[in-house]
Amino acid sequence: MTTEHFLDSSFVSQLYRVDDTCELLAWIPTLLEKECLVSTDQFYKGKCNQSDHYCAVLEDKVSEEDAIDFWINCNDQVQLERIYDVDSKTGDIYDLLAVAYAAQTTCEIFSCDRRLLIVCKQMTVPHKCFKSVMCDLDSKEDLFSNDHFELCKMHDPKGDDPFFHFASNTRCKECCNNICVFPLIPRHSIKPPKP
Repeated sequence: MTTEHFLDSSFVSQLYRVDDTCELLAWIPTLLEKECLVSTDQFYKGKCNQSDHYCAVLEDKVSEEDAIDFWINCNDQVQLERIYDVDSKTGDIYDLLAVAYAAQTTCEIFSCDRRLLIVCKQMTVPHKCFKSVMCDLDSKEDLFSNDHFELCKMHDPKGDDPFFHFASNTRCKECCNNICVFPLIPRHSIKPPKP
């Protein structure tokens, strides 16, 4: 059972697409009954940077030195090289921080970064993409019928973003533990977008 979730910057960017007020950031920990974590360096460079995030700070839980030690001692460095190369110091250090922390705790990673999700899958680190988290939230709060958020955008039949649109599942098998099968929310419960 996970007790925390890390909101990767790619996840927060998708959140902004359906909620430009970023109010859902406050709902997520409440509805999922888990503490959330963000990287403040990533968060304040993103689109929700003017919002209060009510999340703990990842960098307060794990240091870059701890993450590098995790990488060095990991039996699966080939997987970790997808997100960060210790020798050249290239890649996303925040992804490495998140994996290092989650691999040693009960943290679950919420992301839409293909490389990060693949690493999580290969290393059996709990993870979910945006679509999966929104379905979880909907099961608790009926978000898809809430006209305050623009979740109907996720049902665009021509949408091609595999981490956002239900019509596109091109990354599911590669990034998840199995082929993603999301319960499609009945169209009659979806409110049209705000004018």
